[in-house]
Amino acid sequence: MAVFALYAYLAELENTNYILGFEEPEQNLHPQAQQQLMRVLGDLGLQVVFTTHSPTIVDTLEHEQVVLCRRVKSASRELEAEVSQIPSSFFQDHGLDRESYYKFHRRKNSSFLFADFVIVTESPIDSNVVDQLLREAGVEIEERGMTIFCVDGIPSIPHMYYLLHELTIPAAFVVDKDYFVPYRNNNDRKKSLDSKGYPLYRSEAKQRSLLATLFPSPKDQGSLLHALVHNHRAAMDMLQRVNFFAFRYSMEVDLVSVPATRERLFDLTGLTGVDRTEKNLLAKKDALKDQTYLLKSFTRIPSNRLPASYQRLRSRLPVIAAAARTI
Repeated sequence: MAVFALYAYLAELENTNYILGFEEPEQNLHPQAQQQLMRVLGDLGLQVVFTTHSPTIVDTLEHEQVVLCRRVKSASRELEAEVSQIPSSFFQDHGLDRESYYKFHRRKNSSFLFADFVIVTESPIDSNVVDQLLREAGVEIEERGMTIFCVDGIPSIPHMYYLLHELTIPAAFVVDKDYFVPYRNNNDRKKSLDSKGYPLYRSEAKQRSLLATLFPSPKDQGSLLHALVHNHRAAMDMLQRVNFFAFRYSMEVDLVSVPATRERLFDLTGLTGVDRTEKNLLAKKDALKDQTYLLKSFTRIPSNRLPASYQRLRSRLPVIAAAARTI
């Protein structure tokens, strides 16, 4: 830092600019020291260019300051670098509020920027379910360069979608059906349940979803909305083409909808005799949101006895991730 400070002083004396460049400043520094280094560098008044593999350092930067370099195959050579960076007009282009964007990202680890493939989920529990589902399928997530990242609620899904798209980072998104379509009666879930306790939906686009971005054609939008309500398998086929995966209902309700996992949940929640009904099970909302119950409900159950949405996640995510990996 003394050397850096000296160059900053010389630049001031000579009324000129110096560019400071160095490799991996995180070497031999613990995370707090890395953060301190970045704060000091920011105060020097020098233009600084560096390479890093440290999420801790990336977390100290604005995303506009990050230039992402990824190795890709080339027609003219074995490997070359592909460079991407979000433009200064990024927030305006996508209708994002910059302040709320960074309020979300500043409390998140930026390790996803180093991934070959990112799986985005709505919540930490969803992430843990997807993680176990893939590991039970024999997928070595870290070895394949995959990261599972939760956005803590659907309002932040556009943040991640546009950022990953702008930086050309391959990704898939896992969402509940109500991300795209509202519940049937005034979007009130309690008033939109059928006789067994499953939610019903309307064939119309939910506000603030990415549906129009994913399917610019009004005809495709109409087809997807109809399929989401009347033919979920067809909806999954359409969404898979844009790397989106939607549960038939939601992560936990889908597990109630098939016999194998439903029987597990009956046992885990203590329902016996005549009380072992889908309606009684669906009424146990706290239990169904319990991570321990959810993970145990499908552990070591054959894939063909899982909900269709789980089967698709288990079989297709590894394939998409493998196809996206360049080396």
